[in-house]
Amino acid sequence: MKVIGFIITSFVIFCGVHQAFGKGDPVLDSIRIHISAASDQMEAFNFEKARAELSQGFLKSAIRSTPELNYYLHSYTAEILYYEGLFDKAIQYADKAMHFAQEKNDSLLIASEYNLLGLLYQSINKSEKSVPLLKKSLQWYPANGTSLFPVSRTYQIHSNLGQCYFELKDYEAAAKELHVSLSLAKEAGSGRGQSIAAWALGKVKHAGNDNDSALWYFNFANGIAAAADDADAQLVNFQEIATVYFSSGKKEEALAKISDGISFLNINENKIGEVTRREFYGEAARIFLSAQQLPDALEMQTRQRKIDSTIQVSSMRNSVETLQQFYALDSELLKRQIENRQLQQTLSQERKIRVAATLIVLLIGIVLFFVFRNYRIRQKQQHAESANRMISLQNQKTIETLQLREQLSRDLHDDIGAALSSIGVYSQVAAKHLDDNPQQSKEILDKIQASTYRTMEAMNDIVWAIHSRKDNGEELTSKMRNFAAERLAPSGISFSLTASDAFNATYLSPDAKRNLLLFFKEAVNNAAKYSGSKTVDCNCDVQNGLIVVAVSDKGAGFDRNTITPGTGMSTMESRATGLHGHVEFENNNPGTTVKLIAPVLVQKQTDNQL
Repeated sequence: MKVIGFIITSFVIFCGVHQAFGKGDPVLDSIRIHISAASDQMEAFNFEKARAELSQGFLKSAIRSTPELNYYLHSYTAEILYYEGLFDKAIQYADKAMHFAQEKNDSLLIASEYNLLGLLYQSINKSEKSVPLLKKSLQWYPANGTSLFPVSRTYQIHSNLGQCYFELKDYEAAAKELHVSLSLAKEAGSGRGQSIAAWALGKVKHAGNDNDSALWYFNFANGIAAAADDADAQLVNFQEIATVYFSSGKKEEALAKISDGISFLNINENKIGEVTRREFYGEAARIFLSAQQLPDALEMQTRQRKIDSTIQVSSMRNSVETLQQFYALDSELLKRQIENRQLQQTLSQERKIRVAATLIVLLIGIVLFFVFRNYRIRQKQQHAESANRMISLQNQKTIETLQLREQLSRDLHDDIGAALSSIGVYSQVAAKHLDDNPQQSKEILDKIQASTYRTMEAMNDIVWAIHSRKDNGEELTSKMRNFAAERLAPSGISFSLTASDAFNATYLSPDAKRNLLLFFKEAVNNAAKYSGSKTVDCNCDVQNGLIVVAVSDKGAGFDRNTITPGTGMSTMESRATGLHGHVEFENNNPGTTVKLIAPVLVQKQTDNQL
């Protein structure tokens, strides 16, 4: 009986100690603290500090974590990426968060993540894909549910769904969802929720030509925003009210409301985001221009374009810096996971060895000593070889990273430097002639806008080449089709692209992708400008170890030997040179074919983008 009592007592003590240690795990407690701090910083829109807290949580999760904590780490990271405009990366993290929510089988977390995914797809103009996701969110949302940290509320989901219906022009469904959101936000005591729902209802009513109701909702939203000292929301409502007045033919009231908004903006400029100010200036310029108040319209356009330049450069810099930080975090997290896994394996092996060694020593004594010694020697050799391989891989990755960073810095410096230089010169000329020659100033401002757009397009190509999810020909051809559709469709030119399976499966480095894309763009632009053809065809293939990208038209054609080479030809040839290849021009009579021929780079992709 004493033996049985001792066993039972020992078992109870063991269970109690195990439970106590499970609740008081210092690693898990530390991760919770970081997530809580990140949530507080996100509430205050301090996303850089929130990202730093989540990074610390991720690094500690390499030691130990739970599906629930992993959910919050990935979901909050996706939300930060959403606010910073990195939607593709945000979707990747949201998908991972959904995996952890489903692993935990928590309906509240699953509902919250469906809402976030719906919002992300809405942000990339895929509202038709957002609607079923948001409906699933409402279906999964439990009647009673609790969470460790803040998650989506039902009024937010109804609001997002209503705005998706609005973008799809289903105004009746949009109004229904937004009324539900307004009611639920009022019950929850959320002023911000009520303000957003009322603002969205105003948009719906205005789209349905119910301008009186639209004004009521915008004024209601403005009152809530004023009570909360939300200057950003107040300026948006000033703009919406002026737009409703103007569309109703009440130009005087619209101009008065725009003037009120300008005065409010001048006082509260530091409280209002650049994007909100830019949109207000654009709408103000449109109203002033329609009212024949050209100096005021020109001033608003000047302010808007100044913000455009700031936003584009700042956004590109912030996006690159944010992505660099995430890739550095991914690398460090992978490294720690490997180290922790190796440590756990080593500890497990050592425990087994100690138990085995003790048993064997008791049985065979001195023989075990030599066996154990030989085993340890082999283990150290294997560990040393593994460490050497790891160092070699890390050195190779460091060299590739430095080369890529140098190329990116050079491209960014060349593109942005040239663009900003021209913008600076144009701005001085525009300012000089603003009063005595407004028309010339407007033409110069249009040039500034065109230069800014070209710079933005070049930066988008650089970021796409580096951070695209797939480094193969299939990803490139998708980008090529999108560009051709935007460039040729307005001119009534049909386009077709054929890519072989070998080309789609070919690995392309970021630099190769970018050079091939820029060659294609130049060839398509030349065909659209000079050929007079109504069709343009592109064929992408891999032949005898060579990449072949051919762009053909059925236009006037040209003789390479009788014309003076222009910038387009030299640009295409420089892109081919960057790929260690060359360009061939063929006169098809009628039409022209331009081919880029370059060797396939033999390079194995060692890791995938998150």
